Amino acid sequence: MKKKLITLFSLLALGTGLLHAQTGVWYFGNGGGLQFTNTGTNPIAGSPINTSEGCAGVVDALNNVEFYTDGANIWNGNHVNQSGTAGTLAGTISSSQTALIIPVPDQTCNNFFIFTTQSVENNYGVAGVSDGLRVSLATVTGTAPSTTVTITTANRNQLINTGGALMSERLTAVSDGNGGYWVLAHGCGTYGAASFGTPLNTLGEGNFYRVHVTNTTTTIGSLTATAINFPASTHRSCIHPYLTTNGSSNIFYTQGQMKLSADGRRLAVAMGMLREVQLYDFNQSTGAITNQVLITNFAGTEATVYGVEFSPNGDMLYVATTYAGSTKNVYQFDLLTNVRTTLATSTTNYNFGHLQLGPDQRIYVARQPNNTTTVLDVIQSPNTSGTGCTYVSGGVTIAGQCRLGLPTVLVNNPCEGNGGPTGCVCNSSATITGSTLLKDGTGTATLALNSGTMLVRRLKITLVNFTQSVTPECLKCEMNAASQFGTITNTPVVNTVTGVLAPATTNGVASWSKQISWTLTTPAVVNGSVTLNLRFPGVLNLSCCANKVDYCFNVEYIDADCNICENTTCTSTGSPQALKLNDEQPANEMVIPSAPAVKPETGNKNDIMQLFPNPTGGNVTVELAASDLGGKIQVFNSNGTMVQSQRCEGPVTVISTGNLPNGLYMITYESNGTRVSQQLLVQH
Repeated sequence: MKKKLITLFSLLALGTGLLHAQTGVWYFGNGGGLQFTNTGTNPIAGSPINTSEGCAGVVDALNNVEFYTDGANIWNGNHVNQSGTAGTLAGTISSSQTALIIPVPDQTCNNFFIFTTQSVENNYGVAGVSDGLRVSLATVTGTAPSTTVTITTANRNQLINTGGALMSERLTAVSDGNGGYWVLAHGCGTYGAASFGTPLNTLGEGNFYRVHVTNTTTTIGSLTATAINFPASTHRSCIHPYLTTNGSSNIFYTQGQMKLSADGRRLAVAMGMLREVQLYDFNQSTGAITNQVLITNFAGTEATVYGVEFSPNGDMLYVATTYAGSTKNVYQFDLLTNVRTTLATSTTNYNFGHLQLGPDQRIYVARQPNNTTTVLDVIQSPNTSGTGCTYVSGGVTIAGQCRLGLPTVLVNNPCEGNGGPTGCVCNSSATITGSTLLKDGTGTATLALNSGTMLVRRLKITLVNFTQSVTPECLKCEMNAASQFGTITNTPVVNTVTGVLAPATTNGVASWSKQISWTLTTPAVVNGSVTLNLRFPGVLNLSCCANKVDYCFNVEYIDADCNICENTTCTSTGSPQALKLNDEQPANEMVIPSAPAVKPETGNKNDIMQLFPNPTGGNVTVELAASDLGGKIQVFNSNGTMVQSQRCEGPVTVISTGNLPNGLYMITYESNGTRVSQQLLVQH
């Protein structure tokens, strides 16, 4: 499968897991550009984009832009407006979430649905000029950034039937945990309605509209919209035509962001001039929206509620207010304690815009006080409650100028090259193709490595065990010499490996260790050979001695989201089973084992690892103690077969169970010689 990292510049939250990738490119505002790297952010210029709000784009795993859009125009990564697409998409630049890009499942990341919304103040006043939810099907050919984007007339701006209901400017989507996506639009009444609740208006004002994109919905004609009613109250989305109340047009009811938390548990809707946020529970498996909670504790002079974003763990909700009112603010709402914290305040119109979680797990805040802003505000630690989240005004410099809109990232989708928390596609391999060993215990081993289609961020090789078989005659004088542990040098010779390997050293000096790892500066498929220098216990230089050592290496290919594909490779006579301490050996040989394996379960497991919810029908969140980070999480079924494996450095990891059958599973975490396990019940 061709694999790409998808980012959306359309101000929506997508995905089923936490963000771990550090790279990406955002184009937004008036020539606005920002590039994310493993070491920080850089302004990136050259884009002709000029949008006051929404936009969207696709970036491949090598950080090359495939294409991006302002809802109307499409440009490739070289900023060339694509033939046949100029100005022809149905979105508009002043729509809050004008475009949403979804990869067509099982289409090798070459075909994309582009959902669009229109700005209500410009186009919704005339029946037939604007309407409900529209979608285009784009085909991408070539290599980024010099791609070609093709949208045929038959696949451009097709209306998805919503029964005549109009849409607000809001769009969002999330993985369904099973290879597809839920796309959500927000209803907005019908033409000719006089007020909330009138017959012409209730159709749209009372509904979300959900589209399920799966591997069976690969054409526009196969997409259908299902209405999901939310609680009947005066807290609606908009009315038509646009009446004016207290000098404020109700068009502002239709504006603002709609976001799903990264783990797919929660949905938030910024309700504009209603000065409220609607918060819901979302079921990733079924697409159900339930349990409306209204957040209305804004000041009486508060501006329009416009930007919303969740923290990476989904427990903090950030809200920005913008137009109208005497004060504009950025707030944090702790959803666990119901505490509101004011993070920033301004009296300038349009000072704060969209909020967007970046690939570095920080939240970025758009600023538009005077149309000349060249910085973004940043929330450094959004999982932290209160002012400890660290709000930095003007913390990041961008190219071009900021407006109200910012990009978002579609995390954990099949085009990322890792498969997210549902587990990567492990078609990797590792084989010892040659080894030499002298009587003094030194030698070399050559490994043929291939990560398959997995784009590797880190590569790790571990000597998992070894056995040395020698005759007692060779050991009778120097028993201590045979008791040393085997090691591997961390300065291997690297041959024909795609990407740049940087071996770790201590103060610039190579040392011997049982584990080595490299970080690739650019994610890449590893396909080549690595030569390792070996040092095992030596034996006496006697003619009768044969220094026979069998050993096995474990090779881990680790992608940007901490997913692991593992392979174990052994010398010709060795195997993981043959190297157990209790294996029988020939009577005339003496076996010298390596260091013991990870010790059995230790410590209070609830102090180290917690799971919730349990039972679960979708995602399960794994919280780890800060002192035990850096280990590996594995999921075993009732037969003892490992069905998922991933390593994460942070305190919170989200695992999807969408692909797992109902039943009892064991979640195991190993770190620093400690192993804890807890049972998990999966019930869909």
